[in-house]
Amino acid sequence: SDMEGLILHRAACTAAMSRCALDLMRLSKEVAALQNLKPRVAILFSRAATLRGKSYVSSRSAVYESLNFCGVPIGFITDEQIAAGGLKEYSCLILPETQYAAHEAIDGIRRFAKKGVCVFGYSPIEQDEYGKKVKKFKPSVVLEANKGEPLRDEFSKLLAERNLGPEIEWDTPYGVEWRTVTMNGRRIINMINLTKEPVQVNVPSGQWTDLISGTDLVNPVLLEPDMPLLVAQKS
Repeated sequence: SDMEGLILHRAACTAAMSRCALDLMRLSKEVAALQNLKPRVAILFSRAATLRGKSYVSSRSAVYESLNFCGVPIGFITDEQIAAGGLKEYSCLILPETQYAAHEAIDGIRRFAKKGVCVFGYSPIEQDEYGKKVKKFKPSVVLEANKGEPLRDEFSKLLAERNLGPEIEWDTPYGVEWRTVTMNGRRIINMINLTKEPVQVNVPSGQWTDLISGTDLVNPVLLEPDMPLLVAQKS
């Protein structure tokens, strides 16, 4: 039966989970510092666009995937949160091929456009959730690439120009998710290879230590698929 058995019956799984738990407890401060990074970039998560837009959902996924490999935390914001003033927490809003949005959010998005709306794809919001036409606004940026590494590169350039990029300028292969934070005067990077093949990365200049294994890193570093690497720069 599928309901029989549990992880305690699989010794290798139990050992792996226990080792992970011990590593998390030992490195809890570093993990918490990374987890508590506040996103300054938000992607619109609109129910109106989800129901009425033909390409919004696929574009939203493509935007998230490419943006996720830029080294910055990402937020999502709904129509309702925008209407309640939630955009004040962000410096950039991304509308992934969004032709529709809830009417109570459109005014907030239009006001925020003066601050820095980045629009991915064709013209921004044209109708509300009822199909009623709304006054158009001019976005600050319209990206040309539609997905993958080219879109990641456009996002990286955009973030750098607006001083929204990560603390460290670092070239990584597409498919490597990474975040960085400064803690007690030293830089910490967490990275993971989300592709199906091993990839090589060169950590930034300086001496770095793998906090999980306790070993020093030597470039190039081989990242196996789905194996996290938490490193800290030696002071």
